[in-house]
Amino acid sequence: MKDVTRKISSKSELYEATVRNGYFLPHIKSSIITEDYIHAVIKGDILCAKYHDIKLKPCPVPPDKQTLVQIVQDALAENHAKPLGIDASHVPDKFWLLAMLATFDPENEIFAKSYVPPTRKERKEAKDKV
Repeated sequence: MKDVTRKISSKSELYEATVRNGYFLPHIKSSIITEDYIHAVIKGDILCAKYHDIKLKPCPVPPDKQTLVQIVQDALAENHAKPLGIDASHVPDKFWLLAMLATFDPENEIFAKSYVPPTRKERKEAKDKV
């Protein structure tokens, strides 16, 4: 790890090097992508699939991001001892969440043809402005 930090000076270079080594990371602009997160992925402390493991499945109308995060965490917590590194202020993008779920739990209900996401809760701010 020390050799890596000597040669790589920024988060974007570290992200690029990790992707070049085959890790399927969330989009670089996701709030979860920090240097600490990427270092944890490299060390193997956080569950992150590699590109050759990824299997995609269609989900034309996914649930909102908060619900999707909960579905992914619940599905992966049962089978994997490593955490995903997600918390309230560090969340990956929807595409990454769907890809991880399709890879590790391809039979999840959100990939069914008849899946309809739960209705979204109205935000209080939206009600006040209307």
